[in-house]
Amino acid sequence: MDIIRLNWKEEEYPKELLERFQKEKHGYWKINCNQIKRGQNFLLYSTQKNYIQGIIGFGKFARDKIHIPDKEEIKKYRLDLVTEDLKTKFAELNLIYLNLNSPLVSVEEIIQRFEKLNNFAQQGSKAINKKYQVEACRLYQELDARYNTEDITKKISELEKKLELLHLDTETIRKTTQRIGQKWLREKLISLHNGKCQISGESNSELLVCSHIVPWRLGPENRLNLNNVLLLAFNYDFLFDKGYISFNDDGTIITSSKIKDKFGIQSGLKLNGLQEESKNFLKYHREKIFKK
Repeated sequence: MDIIRLNWKEEEYPKELLERFQKEKHGYWKINCNQIKRGQNFLLYSTQKNYIQGIIGFGKFARDKIHIPDKEEIKKYRLDLVTEDLKTKFAELNLIYLNLNSPLVSVEEIIQRFEKLNNFAQQGSKAINKKYQVEACRLYQELDARYNTEDITKKISELEKKLELLHLDTETIRKTTQRIGQKWLREKLISLHNGKCQISGESNSELLVCSHIVPWRLGPENRLNLNNVLLLAFNYDFLFDKGYISFNDDGTIITSSKIKDKFGIQSGLKLNGLQEESKNFLKYHREKIFKK
């Protein structure tokens, strides 16, 4: 199904409704597109040049087609602030993530991905041009992998509390929650990197490992942060975990003098799909874990 781009202008959709949408994760959007399907993906683009511009959120449509909300829906979601026409049709949405402070994808990055801004951000809310659907789908997957952590974080937190009530030792609790978190991260990473090792391109899933940059045990707040994880073949994962290899900010591999000319590691190898947000974690790895 095509990715739908929703455009936000404050004069058309008051900010207070967007803040409510952000809080409740559910809402309605005025759109003239009747072919939408339940579960279809959308990207929310802000046109507010003097406030915040770029992609600020994403999610899925909650039902097939647009419809005329009933009086209860209009009252509950204050749709009267959008239009006074009671026959206006809206799409029902489920929000995954929304940030009103800074864009998830800047205008500059949109231009890099879609050649020019007009190829992505046109007037009105509508399906993105067929020519750019592949890139739009890839972008959605990246955003979903990067920001859709709320559910798994909540589940792990609830599980930790239940295990504590059973008076299990700390190490047992850590191993149990780590196993669940690693499984979730692995699935997200494989989707994000098309099932390939970020160094070698190895695609045998049995050989791929979810490799934390700042170790699981040291950074609780970043355990499920996809910017703190790399998808590596098991040989690279072992060397990275032990500090025998690391990476510069441009993704170029650094090899420890302790394994120089060993293991067939070629100079000049680079990480594919390195996120800008990963650079601070890599800096920590170079300074605290890497064995120079």
